[in-house]
Amino acid sequence: MNEYETIYVTSPDLAETESHAVQDKIKAVLADRGAHLLRCKDWGVRRTAYDVGKSRRNRFYHLYFLGKGGLVQELERNLRLDERVLRFHTVSLGAVVDVKARINQAKAEEKKAAEAAAAREAERSKSDTDDSTSNEVDDNDTVSSDATPEVSQ
Repeated sequence: MNEYETIYVTSPDLAETESHAVQDKIKAVLADRGAHLLRCKDWGVRRTAYDVGKSRRNRFYHLYFLGKGGLVQELERNLRLDERVLRFHTVSLGAVVDVKARINQAKAEEKKAAEAAAAREAERSKSDTDDSTSNEVDDNDTVSSDATPEVSQ
């Protein structure tokens, strides 16, 4: 089995149900061909360098999966036929010898990423509460305007 990465682009105006329908269709194609989906991530709406589908801002999705032979051709054929998908690109990342080990590694990476995101969110909420308490001005904390630094010559 080989490891692949696919990025596909949809319109930012696509309804959430339609977005899930595209993801479900891709997952069905992968499952029918015996592939293993390692990660499916919504990158959100991003600005592009040029108009794609008459829009400068589009929604991006990122997939990692393991599969054999004709899988990529079938996946790209389905993406090409789906009017909701504006662009796509698939890259082969290389051959995988031990599929189960790679699946377990992907799960560990996903767990580590989730923990890091939770830690960032906790840090952000902590800094937000610290900022709100530090923005309170105390009447005793005044700075005299006649304080000038001494310069030694």
